[in-house]
Amino acid sequence: MFKTHIDGEADQDVGNTGFAVVYVRNGNSDALIERELFPFLFLAPVDWTLGGYGKKERAESKNQLVSPLQKLVARIRKNIGHLASEFSEQMQRTPWLLPVRNFDSECLRESLRAIPTEVMAAADGKTRLSEIGEAFRRKHPPQRNEDGRHRGRNYFVDDGGLMFKPPGHDLHGFHRPTPEHTVICAISGKRRLGAPYRRAFHYDCVRHEGKATEAQLFSCHSADRGAVKSEKHINIAPNDFTRPAAQK
Repeated sequence: MFKTHIDGEADQDVGNTGFAVVYVRNGNSDALIERELFPFLFLAPVDWTLGGYGKKERAESKNQLVSPLQKLVARIRKNIGHLASEFSEQMQRTPWLLPVRNFDSECLRESLRAIPTEVMAAADGKTRLSEIGEAFRRKHPPQRNEDGRHRGRNYFVDDGGLMFKPPGHDLHGFHRPTPEHTVICAISGKRRLGAPYRRAFHYDCVRHEGKATEAQLFSCHSADRGAVKSEKHINIAPNDFTRPAAQK
């Protein structure tokens, strides 16, 4: 279902549809669903148990789920809208597009896991989203330099010292679809927590200014890290697609 939308956006830089998965929580369902769908879809669990033994009682039990689901979907729409606005208006500054696997930070992963639950529970989801962002910035304070390429632009540094610098107007992070890329690569290359972002967005990643960069990194679909080296910076997209910067 999601792939149909992604395929329909082949010529678009940014989609216009939010993606969410609503599921009835059962046993270890949270861990299983997160493992497959985090962080590119908005996940919303529902606590509900089918009650009754007879046909009528079970039908009544199912009907009791309808109204809560309708209200839940309305809140999801609103809060995915908050995320989409942040990705559009603060794309160069938001921490929520940082690549989860290659930005070495448990704080990033914990924050992204918390966002759907906490913004849904808050009276003002947009304000709560900003508060979570400020908490992340206390852990990873935005850095700033005045080099020629990133003049006056803030960037984040992960726990391993890799700098993730937003590229400004020079957006070229989107990978071309090939057989090696999975459906997950395609979806996560356009959605974060269910909200669409510009598919060409990426980070220019370096360890030391003016020097070659080498790092052990995941690709968007790899199970293991591999060495990536560039005489300049390394391009890393939000979905962890990586490639050395082109030499000029």
